[in-house]
Amino acid sequence: MGNPYIPVPGIDPNALQSFFEEQSGTILSMFNMFSGGALERLSIFALGIFPYISCSIVMQMASVTIPTLKELKKEGESGRRKITQYTRYGRVFFWLHFSHLALQLHFKIKVLL
Repeated sequence: MGNPYIPVPGIDPNALQSFFEEQSGTILSMFNMFSGGALERLSIFALGIFPYISCSIVMQMASVTIPTLKELKKEGESGRRKITQYTRYGRVFFWLHFSHLALQLHFKIKVLL
């Protein structure tokens, strides 16, 4: 059985590994854990579906702790639609963040995330 991950073209796997070793214990390592390690391998899957999954997880946790989102959750269908809309907007943020990471690794530039 081969490697199930399709890497993003142009990414140096050694640079990627050292980057994630430096980021140990940060929020980036938490997102890597949510992805089952797909982010650490920077697979095409990680840049495709992972931003939506990550944002969905964050929104589920936020809807328990943030009062405004708690109220939306109690509103039923209309509140659920609003939370889904926020999740879609948040997905763009996550996608930009992970794309930035891919570009940073490709061009070997050190920029704060």
